[in-house]
Amino acid sequence: MKNKRKNNIPKRIFCLIVFAYIGYILFQQYTYISMISKEEKKYINEINKQKSVAASYEKQKKLYNTDAYVEGIARQKLGMVYPGEKMFVDASK
Repeated sequence: MKNKRKNNIPKRIFCLIVFAYIGYILFQQYTYISMISKEEKKYINEINKQKSVAASYEKQKKLYNTDAYVEGIARQKLGMVYPGEKMFVDASK
């Protein structure tokens, strides 16, 4: 009976070492996966911010391509008028 116990002790130690190693590997994988998940969320948030910026640029692009906007800029910045229009300048400014 003692012989069987002596044979089981090395097997138990080996099994314990194997299970400890497996546990260590699983813990490392879990921490790595959680780190990658955090990075993924960060990049997804960044992508969503960039999409909203791109959407606002598209709205501005559509606005800048309208005739009313071009006409307003020509009147305000360049002082242009239609033929036959009279332009009045406020002398108090």
